[in-house]
Amino acid sequence: MCGDRWVVGRDRSSDVQLCDQEVGRRHALLYVDRGALWIENISGGSKILVNDHAILDRSRLEPTDRIRIGDSLLEVDRPSAVHVRVVADWRGSPPEVESALARAHGDAELLDRVSEALTPTRRPEDAASLVLDLLSELLETDLGLVARITPRDSLRVLAAECYVEGSAATCEIPRPVIAQLRDQGALRVRGQFCFDPRAPDDAEVENLLALMSFGAGHVGMIHVRRKSSPGRSDELAILRAVARLLSYRIQLLDEIQHLREEHRSSPEQPGPLSRYIGVSDTVVRLREQAEELANSTAPLTILGERGTGKEALARFIHTLAGASGEPGPFVVLEAASLPRFSEVNDVLGIAEGGLLQQGRLVRAHGGSLCVRMVDALPFDLQDQLAFALENSKLTVGGRPERLNVRLFVTSTLPAEKLFTTRALTPPLRRLLGRDLLVVPPLRERIGDLPLLVANILERYARETSSRTKRLSPRAMDRLRLHDWPSNLSELHHVLVTAAVLAPGNTIYPKHIVLQVEPDTDDGIGELKSLASVEKDHIQRVLQAVGGNKVLAARTLGIASSTLYEKLKRYR
Repeated sequence: MCGDRWVVGRDRSSDVQLCDQEVGRRHALLYVDRGALWIENISGGSKILVNDHAILDRSRLEPTDRIRIGDSLLEVDRPSAVHVRVVADWRGSPPEVESALARAHGDAELLDRVSEALTPTRRPEDAASLVLDLLSELLETDLGLVARITPRDSLRVLAAECYVEGSAATCEIPRPVIAQLRDQGALRVRGQFCFDPRAPDDAEVENLLALMSFGAGHVGMIHVRRKSSPGRSDELAILRAVARLLSYRIQLLDEIQHLREEHRSSPEQPGPLSRYIGVSDTVVRLREQAEELANSTAPLTILGERGTGKEALARFIHTLAGASGEPGPFVVLEAASLPRFSEVNDVLGIAEGGLLQQGRLVRAHGGSLCVRMVDALPFDLQDQLAFALENSKLTVGGRPERLNVRLFVTSTLPAEKLFTTRALTPPLRRLLGRDLLVVPPLRERIGDLPLLVANILERYARETSSRTKRLSPRAMDRLRLHDWPSNLSELHHVLVTAAVLAPGNTIYPKHIVLQVEPDTDDGIGELKSLASVEKDHIQRVLQAVGGNKVLAARTLGIASSTLYEKLKRYR
């Protein structure tokens, strides 16, 4: 851990969180004073045992001291680095990665950078592209590829990069190479099999390949090309270690995406949180229009600024349509985040014998398909989606049945630009027709803010099994004065961050970390460098969290070590 003060307790905001009902929300404070590590009891009466002796005030800790808080046992290790670990639940790196790191010798620090850099990635494609960039620096590669391998040994590319300026490589990988990679886990192949007019001579080229495993038999590969380097022998070890790190990250992201789709596809349960919330005139009119359109099965276009809740409105209409019974599945397609090399089969399914199988359209049968950012959908997919919705059949109970899916599409473009430019292909434009709803931005419905705040904090309390927090009047006033450029999504992020930062049940202005727009009093205002903007924002976040660097790093979405490096550069 980084820093010099750490709170230990059951609360989610604690630096060391112990999931133990016998532990107080803020039970103990660990801190460094004059080079020594101390522990202080801040629970107001609950026990802390150090080497089986009760500590009611504070005590200095020595190496190998054992601390018992509730049923949890902590052990002090390496006091110079002030490293504290929970012994009963400690998990080290997988053995394979440890052995690869050991073989990597001087490159261990760079592999540590790979692990840290992968932490904030949210999409497999971003993680894959980031790893290729790091490998180009680490192994001096001129071409890289990360792909999933299908059971039939074809490739679904997550990222492909060519680092030779002005070159456009064509990568052709022989099937025997893939088969051998499945057997051996890593390969070094001399000579050229990625054909590129600017590539070096065959004799100077070597290809390094490492297998990735995503669980349940799903595999992938990292392939990089570089000039031969006879003096080094640890490149394969480095690549295998990187492949394992990337595998773990992609597997985690796949599981998160699967859970999100399951959650989105399940009918929303009736209750106070399933309504489209608001009492302002604009929202009341929007809700009345939505109730009228719920009785239709025609496709519906929903427009609005980013973060206004367009998908939530589509889900609300979908739920209203099924008010007399099961509303059916609600399947979401993120058009803007589809992989560059995504297969049509993933979206539309496979047509065999004139009948659809698999794909998101099949999963949405009897319910709704919501295409987010429809203008980002590739033109060929737009045409095929329109055709499939109008003409496709599938097998239900052994009998062919016409595809029954209501289409919702969302976009941030205004209606005149979406329907009169080339954002949509003619077949999809004709299918969408004239049914249209526009969601107002949050700044035009500030009167709904108290309801929205209560809803978000209630959801957060349910998800975290904690008490519902409330805003102080001054904190609510601060929210009312903000312009909300990112609308409801920004409000959700601000409130969840404030709920984490507030130690008690009340959120005060100091816990509200808002996105600050640049001062534009005179034209475009003063132009600042990116480093200056970053420095100012980090300082504002640190001030908002009372100087707690661990909480600041968590709020900024970066590792604590990254924050310390940035602060060191700013001095």
